[in-house]
Amino acid sequence: MKKEDGTSEADNLASAIENLSRVNTNSARQKRAEFEAKLTLPDFPEEYTFAWEAFLDLNSCRGSNGFGLNAISFTEIDAYCRLTGKVLLPYEINGINTIDSCFLKAQNDLSKSAQKAKGAATSGASAPTQKRR
Repeated sequence: MKKEDGTSEADNLASAIENLSRVNTNSARQKRAEFEAKLTLPDFPEEYTFAWEAFLDLNSCRGSNGFGLNAISFTEIDAYCRLTGKVLLPYEINGINTIDSCFLKAQNDLSKSAQKAKGAATSGASAPTQKRR
């Protein structure tokens, strides 16, 4: 998740790791290892691989409504299963919907951040004034 300054915790950890790599002390090495461990992602659960792959397929052809991306609907999931011959179990469909909700929230947050940054960049410029005769 991005902070108000546009950086994420991962960005800050990566920067701290880079800075700590220049210091050759035990405490710096220990802190660097601690930060690197925080950046290490856990292994993806194997039982969700099938749902993740289905999400990626569905995500690649999702539509939008002029205001943003559409959520992946049950109708689209049904069509995907019929067209590909894949069978999704209820927990996998639930997983796709959960991933999709997280994806849409992240996209919305990115869009808001971009609009906020664009607004901040343009608010500093003032319109030229005309002289009266």
